[in-house]
Amino acid sequence: MKGRAEISLERISEDRFRVDYRQQAPLKIFLPRIDPGAAAEVVLANSAGGIAGGDHLTVRVAMGADTAAVVTSQAAEKAYRSRGPAADLETRVTVGPRARLAWVPQETILFDGARLCRRLEFDLDGTACLLAGEVWVFGRIARGEVFGRGLLHDVWRIRQNGRLVWADNLRLDGDIRRPLDATAGFAGARAAAVLMLAGPDAAGLLEPVRRIIGRAPCRAGATVVGEVLVARWLGPDPAEVRAGYDECAAALMQQVDPARSGLPVVWHV
Repeated sequence: MKGRAEISLERISEDRFRVDYRQQAPLKIFLPRIDPGAAAEVVLANSAGGIAGGDHLTVRVAMGADTAAVVTSQAAEKAYRSRGPAADLETRVTVGPRARLAWVPQETILFDGARLCRRLEFDLDGTACLLAGEVWVFGRIARGEVFGRGLLHDVWRIRQNGRLVWADNLRLDGDIRRPLDATAGFAGARAAAVLMLAGPDAAGLLEPVRRIIGRAPCRAGATVVGEVLVARWLGPDPAEVRAGYDECAAALMQQVDPARSGLPVVWHV
């Protein structure tokens, strides 16, 4: 199945944005009503109910100068078992001068046997701000299932003024249980999360972020690589990983939308 979502934002007044979009099933776009002056909110949904082998889903986001947006997902995404080809997810985002974006989809649950390739590329103006994160859950834990075999190939690229400032590749293929359980791998974790902040003031927030993640109920750490602040969480309980991630993401959300006091409402539905 092929799906596509295209979103563009343009500032039309001091406190309002215009959002133009196109969608092709199974991807759907929802625009919740928000208060004037707040960042635009965009909710992506997969009407197919999950990702199956052979799916190709494409998302494009273009943010004009001085715009602000929060892009999230309607619910946790599910990657189903595939006995054939991998699913392919491709996202490309441009963030213009002084624009601010929070890319905070809900977690992706990888069923045992899932095969998923995903690529995210963010091109930022040097004055733009990006908050971007993800949460992976390795199996349907409540059912006693572990993502033991399959494929996860996850690629991140962040550029500022065309210069590569962050590159991250994760590839788990074949017998995935071994790296998940290995002490030098995921150390028995069944969920992992990462949150990145790229922008002019990102490095200055390292110590506040470390204080927040110090309260996390799972393993966590944060550092600065160049001009990108990176925080990670890892643990055997997905609820604990998400709790640690949620607290930090909610705090950093104000870098994108100073009027926002937490994560998107849809996260709590």
